[in-house]
Amino acid sequence: MLPLRPSRIKTLALIGSDADRFKTGGGSSNVTPLMTATPRQGIEQRAGSRIVVRYDGSDDPPRSAATARGADAAIVVVSDTASEGADQSCLRIDCTDGVGAAGERNLDAVIEVVAEANPRTIVVMETGGPVLTPWRHSVAGLVEAWYPGESGGVALARVLFGDVDPGGRLPATFPDREDDLPQAGDRESFPGANGTVKYKEGVLVGYRWFDEKQIEPAYPFGFGLSYTSFAFSDLEVAPSQDGATVSATVSNRGARSGVAVPQLYLGLPDPGESVVQPPFQLKGFTKVRLARGASRRVTFMLDRRAISYWSAASDRWEVAPGCYRIGVGASSRDLPLQDVIGLGARCARARTPRPCTARRSLTVRLPRSADRAGDRRRQAGPRPTGRPPADRRRQPARAEDRRGDRQGRLPDEERPDRPPDAHLPRLCAPPVRSAATPRSSSSSASSTTSSWVAGETFGKTCAIMPSGAMTKVARAFPVEVLPPLDFSTQVP
Repeated sequence: MLPLRPSRIKTLALIGSDADRFKTGGGSSNVTPLMTATPRQGIEQRAGSRIVVRYDGSDDPPRSAATARGADAAIVVVSDTASEGADQSCLRIDCTDGVGAAGERNLDAVIEVVAEANPRTIVVMETGGPVLTPWRHSVAGLVEAWYPGESGGVALARVLFGDVDPGGRLPATFPDREDDLPQAGDRESFPGANGTVKYKEGVLVGYRWFDEKQIEPAYPFGFGLSYTSFAFSDLEVAPSQDGATVSATVSNRGARSGVAVPQLYLGLPDPGESVVQPPFQLKGFTKVRLARGASRRVTFMLDRRAISYWSAASDRWEVAPGCYRIGVGASSRDLPLQDVIGLGARCARARTPRPCTARRSLTVRLPRSADRAGDRRRQAGPRPTGRPPADRRRQPARAEDRRGDRQGRLPDEERPDRPPDAHLPRLCAPPVRSAATPRSSSSSASSTTSSWVAGETFGKTCAIMPSGAMTKVARAFPVEVLPPLDFSTQVP
């Protein structure tokens, strides 16, 4: 639906009293500018004389639906009321308006009836923080404008009509329900008891809570759409004594220019059972403006502070040995590029895992040449699963294998008709930690590898490991004394 195309729109319904107001918050954000541009002013100016803008500011559901019905598109502008020094009692868009008590207005109801009357409904929110969006699946578009400032109406119109690409990303998680928040049902956490508020979530604040508890949000931290599409590729991690350098390529795969915001996340190992680390933490981001078809290399630096945790026992920042998970992508829940580096531990790499079957057996139909090759192996007897004898380790490839390479086929040992024995163990690695997956720990290398299991592949993503790789992963590795940092990548 977005961006709006003037050539396809003759009538535009604009709904909501907030469309004709300059929105600001309370406290230090409560300013009186010399001039303002409301959403209505900005939209009407950008629409011009060729588009008829029908405005209804009654906030009355029946009247709003009647105005939206039959229009080529409908825009509903809603806002909340927030201020310093006071908490909101709920996360509804109109929570402070006393819905259910004074009953001044019900903005959720307005959005729902307008979306029912016109499937081409766009919602614009001017809020001071996350709010609930129970109608989000019924609307064609949603724009979070926050409290946009004195010229917010002009800026909003430029985004709606596609004059600029929306380059913002969410700095907070939008929950699906209030019960998903860590304070839900706990009066000691919110609103507090006996004049005291207890923060019990520890480091699991915001998106870290949702990731740790595997709660699906309405919109995740760092999320944001563009009028084009982007792809991430070619992840490179270069460890050093001071940390690591992470690089990736961002490509514009869409039909127009746009703004990408690649983000770097790091998953620290738990220093101990009583010290919990979230699955991922934001460690860097950058803004990249790309023309259609263009690509750019972005680089992030991870220094010692970025990989440290606060030790309450020693009252200082410390670095824990173990496996550090690296993720690069578009949001906290969209990290297509992942890798692992180890500090005092052998770590299986997680970069670009391949999906594997959810069944224990798999039937593959092969070309006749591959069938004949499999018959020759079966006639020769069982193949040893360990390391070959010394006199066979450096034998040149057979003529048939070299022909296969020239024809784009794999050598015999790596062809699909190879029986699934220990020579090619299947290494399963869930890209996002689940309740059934053990945490990485710094206690020993073997505990680190417990998340990477050879054998059953049900519901996981897998990578095919070369012979002896599992032995390398499981081998104990002594913890080194810090500093300096000794990061390394294992199991290519």
